[in-house]
Amino acid sequence: MSTYVMSDLHGCFDDFQQLLIQAGFSPDDRLIVAGDLIERGPQTWEMLCWMESCPKNVLLLRGNHEEEFIYNISLLTQKARTMYADPSSPRDTIDAYLELSEEDTGFFDYYGSIRELLADHPVSLRDLQRWSRLLMTLPYTCRIRVNGRLYIIVHAGYLEDKKLLPKDYPGLESFYLYAREEACLYGGVPGATVIAGHTPTIIKSAFAYNGGRVYRCSRSDMVFYDIDCGAVFRRQGVKEANMACLRLEDEKTEYLWNN
Repeated sequence: MSTYVMSDLHGCFDDFQQLLIQAGFSPDDRLIVAGDLIERGPQTWEMLCWMESCPKNVLLLRGNHEEEFIYNISLLTQKARTMYADPSSPRDTIDAYLELSEEDTGFFDYYGSIRELLADHPVSLRDLQRWSRLLMTLPYTCRIRVNGRLYIIVHAGYLEDKKLLPKDYPGLESFYLYAREEACLYGGVPGATVIAGHTPTIIKSAFAYNGGRVYRCSRSDMVFYDIDCGAVFRRQGVKEANMACLRLEDEKTEYLWNN
């Protein structure tokens, strides 16, 4: 049995399935996905449907895009109620979405994923609420021992003590979802390896830039991996963007594309 970790699939469902095949993932193995399965990419609907029937040997964690989707559906639900909309009606759902979009000057559906779901599929508010409830059940972190080593999987960064939080983070959950360089500088647990994503390793100005390859750093006996290799940006012409799958037993990485 092998244990695989992936992150930041961002609606690239076909690529995700292809990499699992390429890595040799089987029903006897374990897979942990460290959040951001949805949005940005073209197949959020396919990903959400798959998540509803997720195999028992797969553990899904929450990323900031899942968190923001939950919040957006809450806003849409409130708007639909004020309009006395039928939550089972796709047409009423679209009307509520359009009215909310006109009123909201913030970040409602910033990536357009809800808009695309409503445009491309007969989706109602009931469907969106069902997916939101599913995302709310996803944990923020996972701890697992492999070959005697403790691995902590999280979307962005990990701290055990909120007293260590940088001032910009109101709580541990926000660090789990949004940490970037701080995850490597301050995060971690002595004697453990933290595996995260969130910061694409294709961004030259970012701490984790590594040309679309997995980034690794260490501090004393603590190790930090960033496995978000920016797969969703491949479709935007970023040639070094990739999708990665890390196997914990030997810490070897399988990449979808040979750049």
